[in-house]
Amino acid sequence: MGKQTEAFKQMHPEQFSDSVIVKKAVLNKDYFDFYLDSLTSRGQEKEFEKFCRYIAEIEICPNLLPQTGPTGGGDSKVDTETYPVSELVCQNWYIGYADTAATERWAFAISAKKEWKGKIKSDVEKINSVNQNAQRGYTKVFFMTNQYVSDKNRANMEDELRKKYSIDVRILDKTWLLEKTFKSEKSLKVAVESFNLSGNFIDEKQVGTNDYKRQLKYDDIENKMTSDFTKPSELIDLSYKSVELARELEFTELQILDLIERSNRIAKRYGVPANIAESIYNAAYTMFWWYSNEEKFYEYFKELERITLAENNSYIYKLYTILFINLYSIKDNEYVRFDEHKSRLIEKYDSFINNKSKPNAAIEASSAFQLVRIILGDSINDIVNTLIENIKSDKAYLDSILPSLSMMMERIPIFENADRYDELFELVVSSMSKQNEKITASLMLARRGSRLKETKPYDAMSYFSRTLISFYSNDNKKYLIQAVLDMADIYQKIGLMWAARNYYYYVFCLCLNQYFKYGSANKALVISALALRLMDLNLGNIMYAIVFDELYQISEKVYPEKLEINPDYFFQFDFFLANCILNTPYDIKCMLTKLPSYLEEHGLALSNAALKYEYGCYDETILHELNDSKEAFDDFIGKISEQDTNNIKHDPWYGIENSHILHTTVLGCEIELKISQPYENGAFEFGSTILATIECFLGTGVINYLISLIGKILINLVYQEDSEQYFNIIQSDSKPNSLEIDYKPFVFTDTVKIQTAFQEFIVNLISVIISIMFPYEPECSKIMQTIKESAAFERSCILANSVILGLGTLGSQIFSYHSLTQNCESIKIESTPHPVNDSYNKGSKKSDNININGVNIVYCNSTPDNIDLNSISNENIITSSIINPLLWDKSNWKGVCYGFKDCPIISLIFFDVSCRTIFEDWINEIGSIDKNDIIGIRIIKGIDKNHPTWYRISIGPQKLFGNNDNIQIMYTPYRIHTMQPNNNYNLNQFEQLIKNASGYRILPSYMVNETSTFVPLNELSLYKNISSLVIYNAYEIPSDDFLATSAILPTDDPVIPPGKETAFVLSDIARKRGNIK
Repeated sequence: MGKQTEAFKQMHPEQFSDSVIVKKAVLNKDYFDFYLDSLTSRGQEKEFEKFCRYIAEIEICPNLLPQTGPTGGGDSKVDTETYPVSELVCQNWYIGYADTAATERWAFAISAKKEWKGKIKSDVEKINSVNQNAQRGYTKVFFMTNQYVSDKNRANMEDELRKKYSIDVRILDKTWLLEKTFKSEKSLKVAVESFNLSGNFIDEKQVGTNDYKRQLKYDDIENKMTSDFTKPSELIDLSYKSVELARELEFTELQILDLIERSNRIAKRYGVPANIAESIYNAAYTMFWWYSNEEKFYEYFKELERITLAENNSYIYKLYTILFINLYSIKDNEYVRFDEHKSRLIEKYDSFINNKSKPNAAIEASSAFQLVRIILGDSINDIVNTLIENIKSDKAYLDSILPSLSMMMERIPIFENADRYDELFELVVSSMSKQNEKITASLMLARRGSRLKETKPYDAMSYFSRTLISFYSNDNKKYLIQAVLDMADIYQKIGLMWAARNYYYYVFCLCLNQYFKYGSANKALVISALALRLMDLNLGNIMYAIVFDELYQISEKVYPEKLEINPDYFFQFDFFLANCILNTPYDIKCMLTKLPSYLEEHGLALSNAALKYEYGCYDETILHELNDSKEAFDDFIGKISEQDTNNIKHDPWYGIENSHILHTTVLGCEIELKISQPYENGAFEFGSTILATIECFLGTGVINYLISLIGKILINLVYQEDSEQYFNIIQSDSKPNSLEIDYKPFVFTDTVKIQTAFQEFIVNLISVIISIMFPYEPECSKIMQTIKESAAFERSCILANSVILGLGTLGSQIFSYHSLTQNCESIKIESTPHPVNDSYNKGSKKSDNININGVNIVYCNSTPDNIDLNSISNENIITSSIINPLLWDKSNWKGVCYGFKDCPIISLIFFDVSCRTIFEDWINEIGSIDKNDIIGIRIIKGIDKNHPTWYRISIGPQKLFGNNDNIQIMYTPYRIHTMQPNNNYNLNQFEQLIKNASGYRILPSYMVNETSTFVPLNELSLYKNISSLVIYNAYEIPSDDFLATSAILPTDDPVIPPGKETAFVLSDIARKRGNIK
């Protein structure tokens, strides 16, 4: 045992074998030499054949078939031969010639005759004859003999037979057999068992507890390695672990080298650079610490160095620095070019430090390099100062260096010479203890969140949000990933689909980065891709859905374990995608002629058939399955098109349209965000992140009774290539609920600056959105409560990082229709296409109106009663957009006047021309004719018995637009104005006008001041059914007319005629007075 191994075993005895040899084997190599030489005299030719076959299986190839035949010079043409096995299985052998033994047919001739030359010539001649006559196809012959054959004689004989028969011949003599027999305990056991020798010839071990467990794991790994059901991605990890277990079981050096060679081979074949680097690092580490083989260590070190210099991967660099520290201890060996390696290490370090686009990589490289500086003789004060600076910066990437640093501080006395050693010591102890405490607390919060996820999702979200900061470190990435996955699931449950989508997107990109960096595939990579394919389909992002379907299939292959996924999911995705395609406007479908080829190539048969059908083509495969009946095919496609897919609620979008509207509803407020070409600059990524951020920050406010006072916000995302700022928010003066957000593309050479700019933008955006949705002071306390209790800022940081991470990992081109289909053939549109449906428009569907009966109506200054808010999704809440409080405040409504021109007219008089926007919005939403009575008007007379001619007008929603039948809470902003005339003349005249009218018009007028003449804006008039206008005496108001009851104030003292003392209006006023108290 070398000096390194002895030292390492003293420090880490748990990483070495704990078995004890209680009886040493007595089989002597010289004795066994003699034993082999005298086989024929004992008639053991058959045992020798068995022994040779077993040794060949261990050392050359395990796929050998035994042959039967006579013994003692009467051998048949071959004694054993290879049989074919799958490529995947043979790749996992760590013995022999795995690359060719599985596919070629090799013959083995075994002989115990003294005269080996004549025997090998005879055997090879027979094998060649069989090749020619029976077409056996042997490509190689192994001749195994119990005789010594000199190197010269072996080479001459092999060359002679190879030239004569054009077949590769290899001679394996007694020297080879003895070497392989005493190479390992397994081979020695084969010899003892093959010749029925005494059990005393095998070491008797008392197997230790650790070794017993290791051996079970090792055997399990080897079984998996040779299984046809093991994925290539799983082989990388299995072969790596087999090396670790074998060295701890203290396999012989020859055995461990075979396992290392297999691990390296598999990593190079199936892995990414990080996998290859890890495998080579493991080889070097094993050779140095377990076998003290300095030359072999150096060989592997140089191989890892080549990878490190070729890759810009800070994780690989960290492995390189660890081996460099080991190299320092053998630098005096004449074959070690230490100074050259030191120069390369420093040069690579400088490249990380100077790369401003990857600050995290620079931090990780810096942390690893500080430990190298110690052995290079740099000033210990400088090293300690840098370490203190790094630790104080609280960077997540430093967490992985703290355990190594603490160990070196304990074992390298020079640290104590540093001026600030005590400060460093306290910082390390403090950082590690704080980290442990934080993680323990965060894990408790996460477990609490998991338990509440189903029954109290808003509470659960708060618990998960509070874990995020602690989970950001490298060591705790697995906890971060699980927490973000849980939060994505909750967002989905509470109807915040963009937040859910971007959380899954963050997890996918994070796991993909980890896979490329470390070579290990996290289960979350598969789960997030699976979720994203359906989620993007739900949101109408067709090309994103298709790409994530492909990424899911790739992820499933690289993840080493088998996941139980319902196979129906694949058919459902294809079915829903086909439904979306069939319901896409035909003019858009005509631009997708390359898509069928792409869909067919990726196994989306229904979608491919549906789109080709739109072009007038019948898919031959499906048509054949339908007995070549085009009528049945038409019916089949029609049923797909007409299927009610409740989950698909947004218009399909392919990224070829000039513009597109992204939708969400948060706390009742509908938010529309418009993105436009060019999408390649990240318009969708920014737009989706903006909506996700709003959802993420405010969506949990439901539990605090937060409901938006504004029914709609409009956002226009505009690409400004020459902008000085990355982001700029412009709020419209004339329309306060309308925003323009300008952005310019990211320059990824300054990632830190981008992240900072985006986080500042998010804070500003949320502030603006809050000021729009909650313009009045009473809601501020609820907002602050939501921010504080639910850790809203912490979870919004995920989204700030997701857009940077996503664009940096996947970019936007990967989802581009033109990029995806650039190599696809275009389908010709037939002269008689049959588009199934050209009227699909889910995102802006207006034909259905929500019936307000049975819905919880929320009035101003009130909260929902008798409702479990944990069961309420954001999709269950709606705020009417008929009255825009911000716009009405700005327009300054002052009264009404009445008129008649073709029909009765009500003119609403404003003091600000912004009133135009109120009516323009109504006309855009409803049309110039309100045929569905969306807007309601109530006139309430007799509201003040001291002023009997006064009356009040109430305007607001009478019905609400929407295609959602699940509305449970409705917030209804309305506007009222008290008219104070001295007489009833105008109102009485108007009542006479509407008695026989079927409809009336409303229009805006505006006055510069109270003394000026009002100007009617006739071009903005809106025609309404007379049924939308109701005039009541106050004592006549029914309890079920919420627009009429909204016009009653707690300060009213209405006219109550005799006999009407029980009128509803009196109890309503009493209730409202009680609320004020």
